[in-house]
Amino acid sequence: MEKNWLMKQVKYGNSESELTFVEHAIRTFHVGKYLYEQVNPKFDRKEFLYSCFFHDVGKLAARPGEPHTPRTREALRLVAQTREYEVIIKTFDLNDLSQNARVVRAIERHHDSDDELSAYLSMADQIASSENDESLKNRLKETPISTLMTYLNETHGFSKKHFYYIRFYSFSKNELNAVGRLFLLKLLYETLEQIPDMTLLYETLNGCRIATTLDVVSLKKALSTSFNNNLAKFIESQNLEGILGGAPDNYSQFTNLPREIKPRLIELTVKKYMEDIILSLKRKKIERIDDLGLSFGILMNLSKLAEVSQLPKKGIKGINKTQCHLFANENGLYPKWVVETLLEEKKKNKLKGKIIDDGTPLIEKFLANAGADVSKISCKKEVYNKLSSLIVAINSLRESTIDFCFNIEDYLAVDDEVSLEKLAKGNSCANCGAFEGEVELTPFAFEYKQHAKETLFKETENEFRKREKVVCGLCQIEAVFNALLCGTKLEGMQTRVDTKTHLIICGLGIEEAFFEELAPEEPVRKLIDRFKITKQSVYVKKNNDLQFLVMSLRGIETGLENVVIRRFLFSMVATRLKQKFLILALGVNKVPTSIDDRIVQFNDGDMPIIDDIRTDFFAYVYVDSHLPSRQQRDVVLQYVERPFVGVAQIFKKGHLKYTIEMERLVQKMSKEDELFAIADQMWEMARIGLSLESRRNVGSFLVGFKGTPESIDLIANRLLKSSSLSAERREQIIKIHEGLRNILGKMSEKQRTRLKDYVQKTKYYFNSKKFYEVKSKGESREDESTE
Repeated sequence: MEKNWLMKQVKYGNSESELTFVEHAIRTFHVGKYLYEQVNPKFDRKEFLYSCFFHDVGKLAARPGEPHTPRTREALRLVAQTREYEVIIKTFDLNDLSQNARVVRAIERHHDSDDELSAYLSMADQIASSENDESLKNRLKETPISTLMTYLNETHGFSKKHFYYIRFYSFSKNELNAVGRLFLLKLLYETLEQIPDMTLLYETLNGCRIATTLDVVSLKKALSTSFNNNLAKFIESQNLEGILGGAPDNYSQFTNLPREIKPRLIELTVKKYMEDIILSLKRKKIERIDDLGLSFGILMNLSKLAEVSQLPKKGIKGINKTQCHLFANENGLYPKWVVETLLEEKKKNKLKGKIIDDGTPLIEKFLANAGADVSKISCKKEVYNKLSSLIVAINSLRESTIDFCFNIEDYLAVDDEVSLEKLAKGNSCANCGAFEGEVELTPFAFEYKQHAKETLFKETENEFRKREKVVCGLCQIEAVFNALLCGTKLEGMQTRVDTKTHLIICGLGIEEAFFEELAPEEPVRKLIDRFKITKQSVYVKKNNDLQFLVMSLRGIETGLENVVIRRFLFSMVATRLKQKFLILALGVNKVPTSIDDRIVQFNDGDMPIIDDIRTDFFAYVYVDSHLPSRQQRDVVLQYVERPFVGVAQIFKKGHLKYTIEMERLVQKMSKEDELFAIADQMWEMARIGLSLESRRNVGSFLVGFKGTPESIDLIANRLLKSSSLSAERREQIIKIHEGLRNILGKMSEKQRTRLKDYVQKTKYYFNSKKFYEVKSKGESREDESTE
């Protein structure tokens, strides 16, 4: 039986129907729960659910083409001894029934059932294995259904029920959209559970399976209405303040959110400029907007004035034009006090012939209409300049030519049937190229310089620039979710998605208190802090479903963009995860497409997880070395294939102490390093010979060592000359010398040269190690004498 038995493929067909053992087991388990609740049979519920989960266990022991049910007992005995089995039993709230005769017999007979338990097990398997709802109905078909399904349809009314697959098909060129896709799925699952007469059976990596009496048309209609309501609520509850940024006249970037969100964005923009006004007057010790003769209500009223919203239609756009317009009166003339108080010298020089002795600027008329007493407004220079920018930002938010509204019905596939209405006919989506584009593409939502020109139609960059840049609703919503969850950053004066790396983990038993459980030991916590790994978001619906955990990994300054460091960081996190949780798959900025916990899946290929001394060395460098960031990166890159030499160099530069924790790491590392044992024995000779020295003379006994048998003779003779050695110590040195001379005699010239270099580079490390041994032995002797 394969060691990684959960991931063994047990279902074959197209990419959608190829399933691993654990995927098919989970699906059958949930279908079994639904059947039991609907029919309420007489047999034991836990026996039935255990049978559902492990019904194909024989396939883990059977050879290709061999019947698997006769291998049930053997396979159950083997899997019951594994850690994975324990996790499954605990997570799915099952009992260990691997020795239960009734259960084993039901599993063995589920292809040719002869009692009620094995019959219902067969029906659960058939429903979970079906690729669409039609294949389960008792109607005239090319391929007749089983008599058991006919019995279920006719006797228990299951012909009225539908078992639909609901999926999104992802065409996105932008791999960061995977983060948004996970939360699109999250919202879909939660919406389905709110609809009456709907049961969410199980989740998949790109959708879910449901049971309902609704037909496809009614299902889509009910889902569309509920989903759009939830979508607006979900977006509104996110950190919208965290995405606002950039120049006011670029706020049109944020208009591609659902139309229900625009009032909220305007409200947040007003609050942002209120804070800017207070911040600009910090030196004057003004702490509240009310101290300036204004209020939040007045500013909100200002943003809603028709005369304010009409400015862009009059050709008044941008900060300079808007400011010039607002500081003048209705006739475009500037009161003298406005020029002296509000305007800069450059602007004053351009106003010859337009300055009048007295008058009221439009900004004050607008404020009065909004409910302000302009005679009480103080610090007008700072306030009016900021209010000009606020008006530009508000009008920019209103600028979208398309009132975006997402309809999930247009992009949903029910039993693989997709609506043809939204497929690209004229202006294809700049991101996926599959659906019709309907939303303006903005840098807030997409890194379109890299992705948009790579549509399915292979446009050149020049062709792309010439046409209208739009994306479809599905890509837009995924990108908006991604922006909300990842945050934004400023590039120049435009806001873009923060493209930090995301590690997307799919597994069982992930809990909200993930980080607390992941890092019980201080070194792991340090590593997480060091790379600024933060819990971006966790989706946990039920413990026994496929779950996604999204972690953001930041820390470019430590070399995260380097492929070697990236491999070891992800491998380190993955191996720590697998110590406590049953992790099924890992992907970086990509929802895992294959259930395989031995790899990290990237958009451009898979990366094997490394779990050996190199990952321990990586952790040691970043947790314990205390080197500057750049040096940490360089040490990893230089010595990752020879970690002991790297540790030795850190000892030399960092004057570190040899500790018990280090001893544990050494013991693990030494098992895989062929040169360590030789070097360790040489230093052991020096320790026994009382020839360990520190500082400048460290390793002085190694002078003349060339990796040859003659050079080890030289070292042994030098040590044996000491008159203070006891006969016992001399005997120990001679014994080690004989063993080393025999090993060196069998080495090639190339191996000897490598050993010579290795010993010289690790001498500080071994010196610390041997001094630690001497010290610890001395302390233990003192403890014994005290006792």
